[in-house]
Amino acid sequence: MTFDLANELTADFRIADLEYPIVLQREQSNMTAELELYIPPKLKYFEGHFTGHPIVPGIAMIDWVTEIGDEIFGCGKAVLAIKQVKFKKIVRPKDILHLRLDWETNRSLLTFKYLSSEGDHASGILEILQI
Repeated sequence: MTFDLANELTADFRIADLEYPIVLQREQSNMTAELELYIPPKLKYFEGHFTGHPIVPGIAMIDWVTEIGDEIFGCGKAVLAIKQVKFKKIVRPKDILHLRLDWETNRSLLTFKYLSSEGDHASGILEILQI
């Protein structure tokens, strides 16, 4: 599930219940997608991670990749293997990230890379079970 900024500002839901970043921009061509994501300050993942210095947990970023990948490519969300995952820079509230996704249907691989003006934040390859 993703939200755009207009929906966040007008929707009837508690902002503290957000699990996903807000999609500011999305471009797709063939089996590649590029998204600009805003990290809302009230993500549920910030509760207790860490008090006074909130950061997005790496597993949340992987969850976002599977959710967004399935939404765009219809590839499924069941991860068989996580390969070559690297978390290089932390992600904080109000960060804006660029997410690039590449889907290889014949190999069932979803490659991702999170970037910002600060550099690379995370990257990896997920092997997805296609049903």
